[in-house]
Amino acid sequence: MDKKPNQGSDLRAAPVTTKQWITPRRLTLIILMILSISVGIMAFLIDPIYIIAVLIAIISGLLIFRHPYFGLLLYYVTFVIRPAAFVPQLAPLHPERIIGGLLLVSILIHKNLKGERILLLGEKMNWLFGFFILAMALSVPFSYWPSATVWTIIDFLKICIFYFLVTNVITTPERLKGFIWIYIIAAGYIAISSTIAYFSGTLAVAQGIQRAEGLAGADPNTLAVTLVLAIPFMIFSLSWIRNRWLKLVPLFCAGLAVLTVALTGSRSGILGLLAVFFFIWLTSNRKLALALAFLTLLVASWFALPQQYQQRYASIASSEYDPSTEGRFDAWNAGLRMFYARPFFGVGAGTFHVAFASGHFSDRISWLKAHSMYIQVIAEIGLIGLVAFAMLVYYMLRQNFRLRKLLLKKFKRRSWLSYISYSITCSVGALFVTSIFGHSLFRLHWYWACALTVVMWRLVDNQLNEGNNAEDEQQTARGRALPRRS
Repeated sequence: MDKKPNQGSDLRAAPVTTKQWITPRRLTLIILMILSISVGIMAFLIDPIYIIAVLIAIISGLLIFRHPYFGLLLYYVTFVIRPAAFVPQLAPLHPERIIGGLLLVSILIHKNLKGERILLLGEKMNWLFGFFILAMALSVPFSYWPSATVWTIIDFLKICIFYFLVTNVITTPERLKGFIWIYIIAAGYIAISSTIAYFSGTLAVAQGIQRAEGLAGADPNTLAVTLVLAIPFMIFSLSWIRNRWLKLVPLFCAGLAVLTVALTGSRSGILGLLAVFFFIWLTSNRKLALALAFLTLLVASWFALPQQYQQRYASIASSEYDPSTEGRFDAWNAGLRMFYARPFFGVGAGTFHVAFASGHFSDRISWLKAHSMYIQVIAEIGLIGLVAFAMLVYYMLRQNFRLRKLLLKKFKRRSWLSYISYSITCSVGALFVTSIFGHSLFRLHWYWACALTVVMWRLVDNQLNEGNNAEDEQQTARGRALPRRS
């Protein structure tokens, strides 16, 4: 007979312990070791700058795919700082193109996964923007240098991509406020770095004066206009930033921006700054106090400026013309002749200097650019381009006016969106003034303002729709609560 097992005995089998060599932790360590060894070996064969750039690109690419909003902020910062200007080895990599391409793919993936619609042709602003691009394309067959016009349009595609990204990524109030914050901080960085470089001896000497210039390669005039356009956003942000300590950031940036503009020796920059003060004064409820503050600031700044800058800015009202002014007059006259010769399509987008140097429109052979947006638009893209650009900018300004009016009617006060709208209108008004002396037709700010206008209207529409839905729900609830009549 078989013996029965003892009832009290432990029938559980002893556990078999097997040692696992491949674990997630060890696998991660092995990958890190291989990566470190590979990077160490490549450091002897390749310039370390390229290795660092590749590592940063990989990390940034992963973050862009995960968070498109981060990609948009990084894309804008790349526009402002221009890392290739500080590290020439990065120029062949074209960081802004890589970031823009990755961000486009990221948006398409996120929109597809969430089942959201890509905003491309649903807005009237987008159609007007497309019409302007078409006007540029129509100038190619009539261009003095068709291939140069084609490359101008290709370069303008960066602005088109930026417009598309802003209108599709900034979908919440928090994202809009964050983007404005990045814009203010980036402009503050430009002012701080340029001022430090100026007092350290890194500056330009032109027209007999020392002039501050941007570290990323911006000339004094471009630097001055860039800061002038940012000052309205800094000043109006004081009205919608709630934290008192945070208000010191845009206030400090605005003061430093005014100082930097003065150090550039840019006459168009000073005129734009005066225009900014005037537009801010128009929107203020305390006009007398603000006028006295601005006058005190201007008088104190004038006497604080060295004599070389006083003479430079005094020449704005002088009847005597320096060589710089005479050269601009020659370019303007040549631009008018270009318009008379080719009134509908112009001499080609981006080829004003080529037509000027041809000798067909002036006795002076020069590669000078238009130095006036108003001359540039009619000379380069003709009446078709003038109509397209005017329609786009007019619609943007009108939409901002309607937005502020609607918000004031609905909420009986100025909201934070109203102040951002005022910032856009004020900066664009200053850009109209500085464009008298600057060829700014393809400047990002025009089209950036259009994109922000589209974003703000979408936010307002969503807010109003949510309010209407809430009212409908309340009315429905009240109707259910009423006693039924017998």
